[in-house]
Amino acid sequence: MINILKSLKWNLYNWQKQHHNWSAEIFSIGSNCRLAPGLQIAHPDKLSIADGVIIETGTIINASGGMKIGNHTVISSYCSIWTSNHRFYDGEKLPFDDTSLIDGVSIADCVWIGHRAMVVPGVNIGEGAVVGMGAVVTKDVPPLAIVGGNPARVIKMRDTDHYSYLKREKAFYR
Repeated sequence: MINILKSLKWNLYNWQKQHHNWSAEIFSIGSNCRLAPGLQIAHPDKLSIADGVIIETGTIINASGGMKIGNHTVISSYCSIWTSNHRFYDGEKLPFDDTSLIDGVSIADCVWIGHRAMVVPGVNIGEGAVVGMGAVVTKDVPPLAIVGGNPARVIKMRDTDHYSYLKREKAFYR
C-alpha cells in the first residue's frame, strides 16, 4: 500500500512538472506562443519571448543572464540554451568556484533551432538562421546562415530573396 501511495505521489509530481504554466512567470511573452509540456526554465523573470514562438518539449533554458527570443522562432525538442557558466579558468576552487559568469543570449526573428541543439552563453543568433540538429553553437550566427556541427559552423546560407518573400507574405510556421 505504501508503494502505491509513493507511486501516485511521484506520478502527480511528474505531471505537475510536465504541465507547469510558465506564462505567469516569464518576464514578457507575446501572443500566439506555444510552450510545450516538459519545458524547464531557470530565471523565467529574465526571459523575453516575442509573438508566435514555439518551444518544444524537454528544452532547458537558463535565462539568468537575460535572454530574448524573436518573433516566429521555433526551438525544437530537447535543446539546451544557457546564459551562465561556472568560473573555472581563473577560479578559486576546482573544478570551478561559486562564481557564476553570466552573458545573455539573443535569438532573432524566424530562427529554427533543431532537435537537441545547444547554445552557450553570450551567443547571438541572427534573423532567419537555422541551427541543425545536435549543433553546439559557441559563436554568433549570422542572419540567414544554416549552421551545424560541434562547434557549429556555417554550412550554407538561405536564399535572401525567397526568405524576404515569405516574410513579406507572413508565411510563418504554426
